[in-house]
Amino acid sequence: MSHNPISHGKESEMNMLILRVVFGLGFVWAWHEAVIASESVGLYSGSFPYVGLPMIAMLFLAVANAVVWAPAVGAWMVSPLTGSYLRASSSTRRNRMLRALIRMDRRGWRHRTTWGAFFSGWMHPAEPEIFYLGFQNASPGSGLQRYFARRVYQFQHGRRCLEAYRVLESLGETPPPHREQSINAIILACRERPAPSRQRLAIPVFEEVPQMSRNTAIRLPRQFAHAAGSPRSVPGSVTPT
Repeated sequence: MSHNPISHGKESEMNMLILRVVFGLGFVWAWHEAVIASESVGLYSGSFPYVGLPMIAMLFLAVANAVVWAPAVGAWMVSPLTGSYLRASSSTRRNRMLRALIRMDRRGWRHRTTWGAFFSGWMHPAEPEIFYLGFQNASPGSGLQRYFARRVYQFQHGRRCLEAYRVLESLGETPPPHREQSINAIILACRERPAPSRQRLAIPVFEEVPQMSRNTAIRLPRQFAHAAGSPRSVPGSVTPT
């Protein structure tokens, strides 16, 4: 008997859903029994079997609920970060036409896969896998590649939208902004080019610093005359003896 991973995944999700319902109802029942017992006999004066057992049941059921709800909560928290790049726009249900296209793609029948995806897209316009198969097998630069790139760009798979955007740009077409801002952010981040390396400015090196000659018409004060190498003093001043 062959193992079908899709049916196995659906069974696992159903089992997890049943456990969440059972543990959730059990926690509500234990909380209700604990409240009734505490109101009837008192929380501190009541004996252990009446109040303690519902509290212990609540503790174990709370841990069980945390275990079964952790995958769902974790996937919900991570989906804004990874969902736009890895998630398709609709469920990839394997209908007959899609299974036939996948078999032709695996056998390397590119033209049959391309035209099969073209006609299948008219019957299943909301199935992204059909258009992506045609996009992968279309001849580069052809009208079919442009058509499939436009259709792939309409869905919400970040990596595939980026591929379609680059193909449309190579064909001389500028796609409009995507309706999802997260897809636009991915495309903008991948379109940024690194800044070019700046060349060093060549500074001339002088072997000998030119000497500046002093203007003798300038008279300096007495305290700077000796430092400047001039024996003259300021007019009207007394020359020290």
